[in-house]
Amino acid sequence: NRVVGVERDGIVSGYAAFRFRRPDDIAGYDIVVSELVYDDPQALRELLAFFHSQSDQVERIEVQSGDEHLHMLLDDPSSGRKHRYGTGILELRSTGIGLMYRVLDVRQVWEPLSGWSFGDRSCRVEFRIADSLVVDNERPFVLRVQDGRAEVADEGEADVAVSLDIARFSSLLAGSTDFATLYRYGLAELSDPSYLQTLQILFGTFAKPQCMTNF
Repeated sequence: NRVVGVERDGIVSGYAAFRFRRPDDIAGYDIVVSELVYDDPQALRELLAFFHSQSDQVERIEVQSGDEHLHMLLDDPSSGRKHRYGTGILELRSTGIGLMYRVLDVRQVWEPLSGWSFGDRSCRVEFRIADSLVVDNERPFVLRVQDGRAEVADEGEADVAVSLDIARFSSLLAGSTDFATLYRYGLAELSDPSYLQTLQILFGTFAKPQCMTNF
C-alpha cells in the first residue's frame, strides 16, 4: 500500500491508502483506494485532486468505502463497466456487507450511553427483543428517555412497545440502520404507529459507522 496525506500546520487532516492493480483485460493499471479518511471538505478535495492527477497513468480508480453517497462527488458516477439495468440505468458500484455487531446484554449496553443525547424527545419505550442465544435478552424492559437522556427500568408503564429481533436491535443501536427503515420493512413492530417519528429521532445518527479492518 501507498499512503498520501493532507497536512496543515503539522496536523494531518486527511489521508488515503491505495495500491496499484494490473487488470487482466487491458495493459495499464488501476488504483484501488482501501482507505479514504478526512476531517473536512478541503482535505477531501485535496485527496481527490491527487487521484485526479493520476488520470494519465491509470485506467480506473476503485474506491472501497462505506460511504453510500460518495458517487455524488463525480460528474459521471458510472462504474465504467457498461452494465445496464433497464433503459439508461448504469451501474454505479458493487455493494457488500462485512462485519456484523451483536449486543450481548440489551440492558447493560445503555450504561456507557448514559451521557449520550438521543435527540430532544421524552418517552417510555418497552422493548420486546427476540434472541435465540441469550434468553435473558428476551425479558422485556422499559427504556425511559427524558429530554434525550436514556435509562433502563425493568418495569413500569410504557408509551409504546417495540418488537424486533436482536440482529435488528444491534444494527439500530450501532447506527447501521434507522427505525423508519426497519418499520417500513416489517422488521420492527410498534404498538402505536404514531410514535414512529419519535423513535426515528431517538435512534437517528449523523453518520453510519465505518470499519476499515479486514479479517
